[in-house]
Amino acid sequence: MMFLWLLFAAGGAYWLMQPKAPKRLVLLGDSLAVGMAPFIEKWAKARGVPLRVDAKVGRPSTVQEVGDVAGAVVLVSQGTNDAVSARADVRAFAKRLAAGAPARVIWLVPPGGDKLPGIANVRAQIRSLSGVTPITVATAIRPDGLHPVSYSPPATKVLAALVRWPA
Repeated sequence: MMFLWLLFAAGGAYWLMQPKAPKRLVLLGDSLAVGMAPFIEKWAKARGVPLRVDAKVGRPSTVQEVGDVAGAVVLVSQGTNDAVSARADVRAFAKRLAAGAPARVIWLVPPGGDKLPGIANVRAQIRSLSGVTPITVATAIRPDGLHPVSYSPPATKVLAALVRWPA
């Protein structure tokens, strides 16, 4: 009988430790989000998680729409296109996003753009945002200095953070 109790307790502990998928996902961003979208769509579809993607190449955070994010886990890839200015500021977008009451925000810190005048400022701002999980990924960058050679490493890192800390 003791063996059955231990087996049941171990099974319950295993079940409790299993990561839970979020109820809803939203992916917002620029070209990095466009590149990651197929990986995130595949992950969401396999788990039956509704996903809304609003991503566009070249879009800075100043024109990014937030839409309905209430209760959703929001994956953000923004900042590279803001960093063309030394006075880049993603905090206004972060405030608009927070006002939508998301369950959680995971923000991919731009991996490229090292030669952009505002990139260090943008990266520091993202890492300092309250209520945001910043994700940094080291990945090979294309000769353009902005885009990853493959979008799989950033998407994998974002999804790992999502599974590790679901909403």
